[in-house]
Amino acid sequence: MGRNLVFLSSIIFLICFNSSNSKYNLVMINDNLENLKPDYEMDYIKPQLYYQKIPKPASNGHVELSPLVIDDYGGGNYTWEEAANETWCSGKGWASEPYIIENVLIDGENASDCIEIKNSNASFIIRNCHFQNTDSSEWASGVKLLNTFNGKVIDNNYTNAHNSIHLELCKNITISNNDILYTVNITGFGRGITIVDSSNLIISSNELNDHYDGIVLWECHNNLITHNFISTRRFGHYPDTGLYLWRSNYSTVTFNTFAGDYANFADPFNGSIINEDNCLGNVIVDNFNVTGQISGLQMQNPGSWFQLTESNYNYISGNNLLKDKEPVRENIIPGYNITFFIGILMFISIIIMIKKLVYNRRFNKTDNLKN
Repeated sequence: MGRNLVFLSSIIFLICFNSSNSKYNLVMINDNLENLKPDYEMDYIKPQLYYQKIPKPASNGHVELSPLVIDDYGGGNYTWEEAANETWCSGKGWASEPYIIENVLIDGENASDCIEIKNSNASFIIRNCHFQNTDSSEWASGVKLLNTFNGKVIDNNYTNAHNSIHLELCKNITISNNDILYTVNITGFGRGITIVDSSNLIISSNELNDHYDGIVLWECHNNLITHNFISTRRFGHYPDTGLYLWRSNYSTVTFNTFAGDYANFADPFNGSIINEDNCLGNVIVDNFNVTGQISGLQMQNPGSWFQLTESNYNYISGNNLLKDKEPVRENIIPGYNITFFIGILMFISIIIMIKKLVYNRRFNKTDNLKN
């Protein structure tokens, strides 16, 4: 059993509960906003995102390219210097004049990644592009960055990619304003954004629809995940998790909106809205859940708002669950269980009684000696 410090109004409770060996997480007020109709929910939530939906690229404004690899170690189709000689790439690779790839359409033809950049330290931007139809292997991606630093992937569209965006061994990357669509029904158990062993990232204002997992971070630290809209529908099998963090520490997750079936039809063994596994020191505040799931703010059960496993010293506050069903009051305190609570009270009462008996015996013995 672990321990969480739970703040409700001005009263502080110390409660023991089963949270898969998670402990010392600070969980402050997280609200259930009930009896809201779905159309009202979206009208209310969308303005909170502070971003505009990205328009689809015009087919006559994009150069069609075959899948390509940019590797500054020389192991791909181009180095950055060579790519800059093409009509679809410009710039010098400096912070003040980054390489820019824009207005291209790359089709993986269900056989490969669309674009891969690796072993790069140059500043670059990929923007206003369309990537589609990767193969369905584990790491197949619309945009793949490996051992790459100082880049921005912004304002792009992705369709039918197993991992629309995949980063590994990367730092100082911004992923913003991307429109990521339709993975789960085309290529199986796909993910919108997958990040591995990377840090100092900004993942913001992306719209992700219809993925098995929305955003996945494995062994990633010091990242900001904010103002993303993550939604899915059920396509023949369970969706899993809106946001999954594994061994990922000291990151901030805020002002994200989760919608669709991530909780209603989530995987009964693993699914939840936000899942932390072996994580430390993350801040999860002011997120919105409009999936309609009504299990409350449980932290140990699949199919719930949060699922924490062996995760410690996290701060969770101000997250809102919106639903259009009758109010459900049970389990609003994370992990609260009446049996545990009564057992704790009984245990404390027994300890107090034993101490009182010991004190009385000592007092009576001392009094008899005096007499």
